[in-house]
Amino acid sequence: MKPLNLVMSAFGPYAGRTEVPLKKLGGSGLFLICGDTGAGKTTIFDAITFALYGEASGSTRTAETLRSDFAAPDAKTFVELTFSHAGRLYTVRRNPRYRRPKKKGGMTTESADAALTRPDGTVCSGAGAVTAEITGLLGIDCKQFRQTAMIAQGEFLKLLLADSAERSEIFRRVFDTGVYRRIQDALKAREQELKAALEENARAVFQDAAAASPDGTALTEAALEQFAEEQNVSAAGPLAERLAQSCAADEKKAGDVSARRGAARAQAAALTGRIAAAQQQNRLFADLEQANRHCAELEARAPQMERERQREAAAERAESLVAPAHRDYLREKEAASDLEEAARSAREKIAGEEHSLARRKAALAEEQGKEARRAELAERIAGLRAALPEYESIQALRDGAERTRQELEGLTERHEKAAARLEALRSGRQKRAQELEALRDAETGLVACRARLDRQAQTCGRLEQIRAGAAGVLQTLQTRDVRRERFGRAEPLFREANRRAEEAEVAFLREQAGLMAARLQDGRPCPVCGSTVHPAPAAPPASAPDEAELRRLKAERDRRRRELEAASLAANEASAKLESDRANLYAAASAVLGDLTGCKDVRELNARAEAALKDARAQRRELGQSLAGLQAQCERRKQLEEEQKQSEQPEKQAEAEAADLEKQAADLQADLRAKHAQVQALRGTLRFNSAGAARKEIERLSAELDGSRRALEQARRSLAECENALGAEKAVLAQTLQNLEKAGKRAAEARAEYAARLARAGFRDEQAYLSAALPERERETLKQRLETYRGDCRSAREAAARLKAETAGKAPVDCEKLNAALARARAQEAECDEALRGVHARLDGNRRVLERLKKALAEREKTLRRYETALDLSRTANGALTGRQRLNFEQFVQAAYFNRILERANRQLSGMTDGRYALLRRETASDLRARFGLDIDVFDRYTGKIRDVKSLSGGESFKASLALALGLSDVVQSRSGGVRIETMFVDEGFGSLDDESRRQAIAALAGLAGGGRLIGIISHVSELREQIDRQVVVTRGMTGSTVRIVAGGRRAG
Repeated sequence: MKPLNLVMSAFGPYAGRTEVPLKKLGGSGLFLICGDTGAGKTTIFDAITFALYGEASGSTRTAETLRSDFAAPDAKTFVELTFSHAGRLYTVRRNPRYRRPKKKGGMTTESADAALTRPDGTVCSGAGAVTAEITGLLGIDCKQFRQTAMIAQGEFLKLLLADSAERSEIFRRVFDTGVYRRIQDALKAREQELKAALEENARAVFQDAAAASPDGTALTEAALEQFAEEQNVSAAGPLAERLAQSCAADEKKAGDVSARRGAARAQAAALTGRIAAAQQQNRLFADLEQANRHCAELEARAPQMERERQREAAAERAESLVAPAHRDYLREKEAASDLEEAARSAREKIAGEEHSLARRKAALAEEQGKEARRAELAERIAGLRAALPEYESIQALRDGAERTRQELEGLTERHEKAAARLEALRSGRQKRAQELEALRDAETGLVACRARLDRQAQTCGRLEQIRAGAAGVLQTLQTRDVRRERFGRAEPLFREANRRAEEAEVAFLREQAGLMAARLQDGRPCPVCGSTVHPAPAAPPASAPDEAELRRLKAERDRRRRELEAASLAANEASAKLESDRANLYAAASAVLGDLTGCKDVRELNARAEAALKDARAQRRELGQSLAGLQAQCERRKQLEEEQKQSEQPEKQAEAEAADLEKQAADLQADLRAKHAQVQALRGTLRFNSAGAARKEIERLSAELDGSRRALEQARRSLAECENALGAEKAVLAQTLQNLEKAGKRAAEARAEYAARLARAGFRDEQAYLSAALPERERETLKQRLETYRGDCRSAREAAARLKAETAGKAPVDCEKLNAALARARAQEAECDEALRGVHARLDGNRRVLERLKKALAEREKTLRRYETALDLSRTANGALTGRQRLNFEQFVQAAYFNRILERANRQLSGMTDGRYALLRRETASDLRARFGLDIDVFDRYTGKIRDVKSLSGGESFKASLALALGLSDVVQSRSGGVRIETMFVDEGFGSLDDESRRQAIAALAGLAGGGRLIGIISHVSELREQIDRQVVVTRGMTGSTVRIVAGGRRAG
C-alpha cells in the first residue's frame, strides 16, 4: 500500500481543509516530515491510519478526540486518502464520531461513517464494512499496520532496554503468544486437578478404612486406629491385605456357626412334630368328653320337646279341621254387622240431611243479605286499579336497582376471579423463582462439563494425531530406505566419473605443458616459473583429450556429484525427518500415554494409542450424556427466565384489571343507592310498597267479591242438592234393611257349622280351639325346632361312638417336657442366628470396604502416573524444572521470534556501525531462579567481548533500537503472509546521533527505501533537511497548522 494523496479537514491541529499530495514525493526513497514540535507531524500518520482503519496510530489517541479544536462550528471533520495497492487506485473517506455546535444553538453528534471507492467505481459504505474490506485488501489489521508501517523510536528504545518480563509482555501483544501462556496455564491447571484428585483419593481411602470393622485377630482395633492417626496412604496396601485375611476368617467362622444352627433347627423340627402328634391325641379325648356332655344335655331336653310335639299336632288339627268353618262364620257375621252399620249410617245421614237442609236455607238467606258489601268491594277495586301507574314507576326503579345489583354481583365475581388470577400469576412467578434458584448452578456445571469434554476431545484428537503420526513415521522409514538405496547407486557412479575427469584433466595439462616446453628457448624466461634455464622440459603424453572432451567429462562429473549430493541430502533429510518425527511422536505420545520406555516399536505404540483412543471415546460419550442433561437444565433455566419475563406483562394487566373492576363496582354501588332513594320518595304517597302488593290487594278484594258472589250461587245450588240427597238416602235405607234380614239368616247357618266342626276336632269349646291354633310362621318354626332336635340327638350319638372307637387303647399325653426341650433347641438356634448376623454384618461391611479400597488404590496408581506426567509437563512448560533455567513455553516461542528479529536487526545494525556491533539473545542466566530468555546482549567485534545492551551510548542505543524496530517490522510483515509495506514512517530519535552515525542511519534507511519502497522520517532535526531534499514541512500557526511539500528543493502543494 502506497499513499498518494491525503486530505484532512478539521482533523487534529489542522483547522480547515489541508491536502498533502504525497505522490509528488516520488515512488521510492526517503522523505522528511519536519516542522515545529507539536505542529502535527505524527498526525499525518494518524490521518492515514484513521482513514484505513478508523483508529489513530497511538494507543493514547481515540477516534473521538481527533476533531480539531481550531475548527469552525460548520466545518466537517474527515480524512480522505487516495492510495495505490497492487497497481490499482483506491479512495477512502472516513469521519469519526464527534460532537459539534448546532447552527441554532446546542450540540449535536455526528456519527462515524466511511466510504471506500474501488477501482471499478463501486462504493463500499459503512465504517465497519470499510475497515473489514481494507483489512482483507491489505492483508493486515490496524495493529499489524502500526507495528510495520510506523517505527516510533521511543517505544522501540523501551523494547531494546526492557528485561525479559517486560519484553515478553510486548511480544505477547505483537505476536499473540497468549495461546502458549494459556497452554502453560492449562497444564498447570491439569497438574492441580490431578493433585486434587490424589488428595480426594487419599480422603476416600481414609474414609473407607474408617468404615472397616475389626475382628480382633487378623484386623485389630489398634491397627485401624494407627492407620487413622498416621494418615499414611502407603500403608493402605498392607491394611487391605489384613482386611482380606479378616474376611477369610469371618467366612470360615460363618460356616461353623451355620452348621451349629442347622443341627439346632433339625432338633427343633423333630420336637415340633412330636408335640403336634401329642396335641392331636389329647384333642381326641377332649372331644369325646364334650360329645358325652352334649348327649346328656339333649336327653335332659326330651320332656320339653315332647310337649312341643303335642302342641304342634293340636295346631295342625285346628288348622285343617276347624279353621275354614271358623273363617266362613266370621265372614258372614261381619257382613251382617256391616249391613247393620250401613242402616244405622243411613238413618244418621237422613237426620243430617234434614238438619243440613235447614242450615242451607238459613245460609242462602244470609248470602242474600251481603249485597251492600259486594258493592263496597267493587268500588275499592276500581280505586286501586286507578293508582297502578304510579306503582309501575316504583317497580321500574326497583327493576333497575335489581339489574344494577346483579351487575354489581357480576363485577364482584369478576373482581374475585381477577384477584385469584393475579394471585396465581404471583404464585407461579414465585415457584419459577424457586426452581430457578434450584437450577442456579446448572450453567457452572455445564461449563465444567464442557471443559472436561473439551479436554477429552483434545485427548482424542491428540491420540488420533499420534496414530496418524505413527503411520507417517512408518511411511518416512520406507522413504528413508528408498533414498539410501538411491545414494548407494549414485556413489560408485560419481567415483567413476570423478576418476575419468581427473585422469583427463591430468593428461590435458601434461599436453599443455609439453606444448609450452616445445616453445621454450634457452636464455628466455619460462612463462610459468620465470627461469631462463630449462634443464628438463616436459614431454607431451602419447594421447590427451581436447578441451571440449575435458569439459564434457567435468560436466559429467559435476552432474554425478550433484546427483550424489542430492541423494545424500535426500537420505540425510529422510533420516533426520525419521528421527525428528519419531522423537516428536514419542514426545507427543508420552504426554498422553505416559511412560513409553518399554515401547520401542512404532506399531506397538500405535496399538496402545488405539486402545487409549477407544477408552477416551467411551469417556467422551459419557461426558456427552452428562452434558445433555446439564444442557437440558440450562434450557429449562432459560425457559423459566423467559416465562418470568413474559409473566411480568400479564401480572401487570391482572393488577390493572382488578383495580378497574374495583372502581366499576364502586360506581355501581353509588348508582344503586341513588335508585333506592328514589323508590323511598315515591312510596311516601302510596299505601302499598309496590305495584305487586297493590295488585295482590286488588286480587284479594276481587277474590272476596267473587267469593261472595259464588257463595250466593253456591248457597242456592247447595239447597237444591241437599233436597235431592235427602230423597236418595231414604231410598238407600229401605234397600239396606232388606239385605240385613238375608245376612242374619246366613250368619246363623255358618255358626251352626262352626260348632259342629269344633266337636268333630275334639275341642271342648271355642277357647280350646283358639288356644291350640297358631299362625303359619309359628307352626313352621315349631316344626323346624323339633326336626333340629331329632338331628342333634342323632349326630351326638354318632360322634360319641366314633370318638370312643378312636380313643380305645390310648391315654392323654403330657406335653410340658416336650415343650421345654423345644424351647432349649430354639434358644440355641436363635443364639446361632444372632452370632451369624454379627459375623455376616462385619463380613459384608468389610467386603465392601475391601472392594472400595482396592478400587481406590488402583485408581490412585493410575492417577499418580498421570500426575507425575502432568507435573513434569507443567514444570517444563512453566519453566519450573529444578536445576534448569527458568524458560517457559511462551518465552521459548517468543525467543524463536526474537532470534528472527535479531537476525534481521543485525543486518541493519552492521551497516550503521561499520560491522562493529551485533545484538545477541542471552542464552543463559546467572541465577537459575530468575526468568530469562528474552534479554539482549551486544557483541563488540572490535574488542571481541559480549556486554549488556544497556552499556551502549545514547547514539549507539538509537542505532540499535532503530535496527531492532526495522527487524521487528520485517518479521511482522513476513508473519502477515509476506505482505509488503511500500511506505514506512520513522518517528524521531535522530537528535542523539553524531554526523557520522546519522549518515550511517540515513544510509541504512536509504538502502531499505530501494525497490519501490518509500520511507518517511518524522523529525525536527534541522541537519536532516540538508541530507534529505524531499520534505513534508508542517508549520504551526495561531489558527491551526499548514502543510507544504518540498520535492527536490521545489515547493509543492
